[in-house]
Amino acid sequence: MRTSEIIQKAEELKLENNLATRQNNVNRLLSNFNNSLFPKENLKQYLSLDNYVRKGTKDTFTYWVEVGTKEVADIRGAPGGSAMFHIWSNEQKYNKGIFFIKENRFNKEIRRTEALKIFTNVKKRIIDLINFASIDRLDLIDEMDMFWKIYRMKIAYLYYPEKFTSIMKEDDIKQACNIFGVNHKDKYPVYSNSILIKEIRKIAYFKNWTSYMIGSLFYGKLKAIKAPGKFILDSAIVEKKNVVSEDEADIEEQEELVDIIKETETKEQIIEELTNLKSNDPKEITVHGKTYKRNNKVIAQLKILRNFKCQICNGNILKSNGTFYVEAAHIKSKSQKGPETPDNILILCPNHHKEFDYGKKNILAHSIEFIEFELNDKLHKIDLNLRV
Repeated sequence: MRTSEIIQKAEELKLENNLATRQNNVNRLLSNFNNSLFPKENLKQYLSLDNYVRKGTKDTFTYWVEVGTKEVADIRGAPGGSAMFHIWSNEQKYNKGIFFIKENRFNKEIRRTEALKIFTNVKKRIIDLINFASIDRLDLIDEMDMFWKIYRMKIAYLYYPEKFTSIMKEDDIKQACNIFGVNHKDKYPVYSNSILIKEIRKIAYFKNWTSYMIGSLFYGKLKAIKAPGKFILDSAIVEKKNVVSEDEADIEEQEELVDIIKETETKEQIIEELTNLKSNDPKEITVHGKTYKRNNKVIAQLKILRNFKCQICNGNILKSNGTFYVEAAHIKSKSQKGPETPDNILILCPNHHKEFDYGKKNILAHSIEFIEFELNDKLHKIDLNLRV
C-alpha cells in the first residue's frame, strides 16, 4: 500500500472519530495504571497472589491488564482465556482457596499453598519483562517461556506505551508491518511492534502520532479481512462482500463471551439470568463496554452449564489451546423464528449438530424440561433443565 493511500485513510479517520477525546481517555487510563494502581517501582513489594488473580473484583493486576485498560489496547477474547496469566482463579473458586494452572493442555486445580509457590516465579517474570522493556531487550520478552504472547505484549505496552503501537495480536502486528513495508521478525511480535512504530514515525505525517492513534488507524481503516487467496481493505469492493460467515463470527463471539462469563458469573447467576430470559428481550447486549448478540451470550452460558459436552453423546473436540469445542443447535430453527431460549437450544458436537439439522428427525415430545425425538431411527431423550 502506498504511503499516500495510508495518509488518506488517516485523514478519513480523523474526520470520522474524535481522536483527541479518545486519546485523553487513554492517557487517563495509562496514568491511573502506572501511577496509582500498579507502579512498576512498587511491584516487587506490592504485587501479590491476591491482587494478581481475578476474584470477582476490579482491583487485580490481571483484570486491569485485560479488561480495565481495554480502551487502551484490547486483548479480550484471546485464545486460551485466563490461561494466558499462567495462574488464575475466579470469585467462586478463590473463596474456596482454589486456583488454576495449565498442565499438559488441561486446566489443573491447585490449592493456595502451591499457588503461592508458583506465583513467586510469576511475579519475578513480570518484573523481568518490565525491566527488559526498559532497556529495549524486547527479544528477551519474546523468548520468555511464561505467559501468552499477547499478555506479554500488553504488559510491555502498558508500562512503555511510547515504544509500541497499540496493536496487540501477533497476526495483526505482522499485517501492519506488511502494510507499512516494515520487516517483521517471525515469532518476535514485541520486537516487531517496536520496530513498526519507529518506522511509522519516520514518515513526516505520522511523526507526532501516538501509539494509540496508530492502532486506531490500523483497526479502523487498514486492517485487512482475509478472503480466499487475497487480502482486502475494509472499504474495498470485492466479489464477496461478506468474507466472514455469520457462523464463524458468531462462534468467535461466543468464545470471547465464554472467557468473560467464566470470570464474572457463577453457574447460579447464569441459571438465574437464563431463567428470567424472555423471547422479546433486546437482541443486543453490552458486556464490558462491547456490544454482543444476546443469543451468543445465551449459547455461551449454555455451553458452560452443559460442561462443553454434547447432550447426545457426551463428546466434544479438544482444541490446541486446551479448551473444548461444541456447537449449538436450535430445536426450532431460526428460519422458523425459533426463540433464543434454553428450551430451544441443544449443545452438541459437530457431528450430532449436522445430523440433527439434516438427518431424519421426528420430535415426539418437547417441553421446557426435556425433548424426546427420533434421529435416524434412534430414540433420544434429553434433559433441558438448568442445573449447576
